[in-house]
Amino acid sequence: MSAIRRVAFALSALACTPAPAPVPAPVPAATSRPDVSDATAAEPPRPPDSVDAGAADADASPPNPPARSTAGSFRCGPGTCATGTQTCCGASANGACVPSVPNDAPQGKVGYLKTQWEICDKTALEKTGHSMTHIDRCDESIDCGKGEACCDQFLFSGGTLGECTRLPANGTTPCDFGERCIESATCRLPGTECIEGYCKKRVTQLRCGDAECSGATPVCCADPLGCQAECQSFKRVLCTRHADCISGQKCAVFGYGAACLRLMQDPESQQLVCQHDGDCTLRCASAGGKRQRCRVSEIPWLKSCQCP
Repeated sequence: MSAIRRVAFALSALACTPAPAPVPAPVPAATSRPDVSDATAAEPPRPPDSVDAGAADADASPPNPPARSTAGSFRCGPGTCATGTQTCCGASANGACVPSVPNDAPQGKVGYLKTQWEICDKTALEKTGHSMTHIDRCDESIDCGKGEACCDQFLFSGGTLGECTRLPANGTTPCDFGERCIESATCRLPGTECIEGYCKKRVTQLRCGDAECSGATPVCCADPLGCQAECQSFKRVLCTRHADCISGQKCAVFGYGAACLRLMQDPESQQLVCQHDGDCTLRCASAGGKRQRCRVSEIPWLKSCQCP
């Protein structure tokens, strides 16, 4: 599981709705809600490597990503599904390919994945023995049509949807968690390159306290504090200002981490970085609608918009 997806799971846990733990272990069975908004569903496809890509044990580590991009197939657990004709019903590190069915409504509308959701919910449990955690129809933008990006979207609390999404003309990202990638050549969002499985803006001078991390300690962490060789993904500081993010994203502090986000699930726990009170425009439901104020965050060298 990539670092950004672990961050996404951590963010869900901090939001108002509980989320499964951010590890590739089986998740408890849960009731799916196909009637709720699902988030927001080239070349001729080649046959998949495996129609049932979920026969391996659910506790096994995810396979290494393929060395090269392919337009005819996308990853599904330890196997692949055929681009354009199949959907991956994922359960943690495993998955099973099923035929893609037409959306029940325009993309992004309430219940537009209802039928596919119901099929995947049943298939994931039958094929892997565990609850569905994600639905995928792509793993990079080469799987999509012209003017589209393979987006990692919000599906439900702790679950994601990999889907081809139309790119806005203004260049902003339409992806909740990021544009998926294997190679930088497939990135379609302006000014991005493939970093840890997502098309991101490379930040070359990230402030980490009074230092810039490099060499043997390249990672900026909030716990343990400062430049480190590595730390837990949800304790990484990946941005310190909005300019570190691509268009359509903002830099937000969540507990002991910071990352560029498009989807703000809970503004009270996902706090936008700030310099002054005037930077904070959101109001706090928990404080009678009072505006947030700019205060020192859990990361001592960053300020964030916080509720009273």
